[in-house]
Amino acid sequence: MSEIPQLEQRIAAALERIRAGLDTLPGAEIAETAARADTLAARVSALEAEVSEKGALEAEVSALRDGLARAEQERTEMLDTMQKLQTVNADLRLAAAEGVTDPEAINAALVADLEALQKVRAADLRDIDAILSELAPLAKEA
Repeated sequence: MSEIPQLEQRIAAALERIRAGLDTLPGAEIAETAARADTLAARVSALEAEVSEKGALEAEVSALRDGLARAEQERTEMLDTMQKLQTVNADLRLAAAEGVTDPEAINAALVADLEALQKVRAADLRDIDAILSELAPLAKEA
């Protein structure tokens, strides 16, 4: 990508030389040279548009990668919470099987269950926000 500015400068310099030399050429050559200069200018514009589009795409890819990293972190947190919930529930089942009522185990199970529900709710809200942000431009167009 660092070559593009150099190419643009070289093309711009060539166009200036062409325009400067137009005064010394006969009429038919002037028209042909002017057409070439216009073609070169159009190519430069197309190249600049592609560079701009590439920058926008790179920014979009970066945003998608950030979103993927956040989703992976969220998934890891949810797996940890679910593991904790399963462990606490297993302890609670053992206590119930032994006929022992352990208030601490019941409390730990309820806390783990609440944490899991909160994480699921937060993930659902993030998903809803992502969907709404994608739909907003479409709603504006309609």
